[in-house]
Amino acid sequence: MKQEWVTGALTAGALAAAVILPAALITPIPHTGGDNAGYLTLAHSLLERGAYLDLWDLREPIHTKYPPIFPLLLAIPMALGVNSWMGFKLVPLFFSVVGLLLFHGWVRRREGVVLAAAATLLLALAPDFLQGTRWLLSEPPFLAFTLLALWLARTGDPPPGEAHPAISQARGGNTEGSRVRGGGSGDTMGPVRLALLTGAVILAFFTRSAGLPLVLALLAWLVIHGRWKPLPWVGAGVLVPAFLWWLRAQRGGEPDYVAEFWMVDPYRPELGTAGAGELAGRVVANAQGYLLEYLPGGLFALPDPLLAGAGMILFVLAGLGWSLRLRQGVGLAELFLPLYAGVLLLWPEVWAGGRFALPLFPLLLYYGGVALFWVGRRLPASLALGAGVAIFLALTIPGAGAWWQEVQENRGCTEWVRVAGPLACHSSAFQEFGAAARWTGERLPSGVGVLSRNPRHFYVLSGQAGQLFPLTANADEFLAGADALGAHVLIVDRLTALTDRYVVPVVRATPTSFCFLAQVGDPQGISTQILAILPPSQRNGAETERGDGVYLERCAQDFPAGGRSRDGTEGRALPPPQSPLVPFLAPRP
Repeated sequence: MKQEWVTGALTAGALAAAVILPAALITPIPHTGGDNAGYLTLAHSLLERGAYLDLWDLREPIHTKYPPIFPLLLAIPMALGVNSWMGFKLVPLFFSVVGLLLFHGWVRRREGVVLAAAATLLLALAPDFLQGTRWLLSEPPFLAFTLLALWLARTGDPPPGEAHPAISQARGGNTEGSRVRGGGSGDTMGPVRLALLTGAVILAFFTRSAGLPLVLALLAWLVIHGRWKPLPWVGAGVLVPAFLWWLRAQRGGEPDYVAEFWMVDPYRPELGTAGAGELAGRVVANAQGYLLEYLPGGLFALPDPLLAGAGMILFVLAGLGWSLRLRQGVGLAELFLPLYAGVLLLWPEVWAGGRFALPLFPLLLYYGGVALFWVGRRLPASLALGAGVAIFLALTIPGAGAWWQEVQENRGCTEWVRVAGPLACHSSAFQEFGAAARWTGERLPSGVGVLSRNPRHFYVLSGQAGQLFPLTANADEFLAGADALGAHVLIVDRLTALTDRYVVPVVRATPTSFCFLAQVGDPQGISTQILAILPPSQRNGAETERGDGVYLERCAQDFPAGGRSRDGTEGRALPPPQSPLVPFLAPRP
């Protein structure tokens, strides 16, 4: 009876943490990066056009970079009328909770309730896991689909591992396991579960292209366990859609992740493809970054001086646990871990970070726990139990403290957002950028074409399509690029140094090519400017530069009635403005 009570309490606590901890951090503010706005735009395109297009781009090209599952998931609440950041964030929150529940069930089946409860709580408190939950990013559904695949792939899983007798009394999991050839647990897999497993792998791959290691792990797993009969069907079911997606990428649009993977720097394509020496350098740099910073920092809210040591200990324990389970049998997880880790080591350093290592977090916690149980079995019962509790508290207490601090900060931010709108808790530069988007969406007709630092966010907040301004400080090249796009408006923002590097020099060099529309922010200081790009025939006015700066003429009232079309002809009539995908909340009177 006592054992059942302990088992029930641990399970209930883990499940409650899986729901409460992520839900408490959801906020109504958007992320300042462009990815979440890009996902919303794609969802809008699926609903409005029935096509997968980059509507934020004036050219409206087909989209080839982000696989479509996450935009499809966002399209569901959008079709139901949701148009708030908080409403859309319920999608990643839901998958965060589902991922934690699947992780708990998978670990409990393999190791019992003690490790399942401890690992679930640690994952729920992991800083980078919670960050993924807070924003409109594809990591939570990708993690959930990956863990669903691991949970479904029960055939071939190693049998439940051995724990210390003192721990075994409270495990609540099966400590017996009949082995089959290849080290499996003896659980048979029928065609329905195999189809569900294949579907989970496909969903993971079409949520993030980084799901390719899971595809390869599934095929290798079938080969190792001698499942030759379904192998062609599973292979076709996974590889044919992947091949069709690759074919779509060849039609144009942004470079897909496979093409960017081999670049020296995806954000500087002019540097070309990485060679063997550069790839070797990547492996060394990424190994150092993930081992000493990204993995321990993403998993545990420890002080910075302790992260390197924690990372090394985690690497040793997880490696030991993985090798112990591999000796007992080869499950899908045992194959996925090294394959995904290999991708992280090889990809461009600019992509490195805890966000992209999220699928490794549950596996590292699991295998680290397996190693600790293995060590504990060789210690006296009281020492093993005491050491286990001490390690658990040393990791969870800082995480719980960091989580509570964020809850308090979010509470104050949420109150302020109710008064001043969803951008209120962001920097003044981003608030000005949002205000410029609002002004442009309300005052200018659709189709004016806006050049800005963050065109995806600008589209979501204003309904105005545009492009990133040309990355050149040469005025002639800059204006030629704007003319080719048919852009009429330029946002001189304060978001990043790119504006100072490219936009400001062009405006200073050719002030008669622009006119002044509006300004948002402090009128006495450096603020965000909204400028009109004049047609080529109107760029020969008098110079307006003075000794203390550059002054622009105010635009004519009929702008942009005399604007030009994308082919350079003037006098195009422009349609009325569109509604933003996520409107601003009106401040309280």
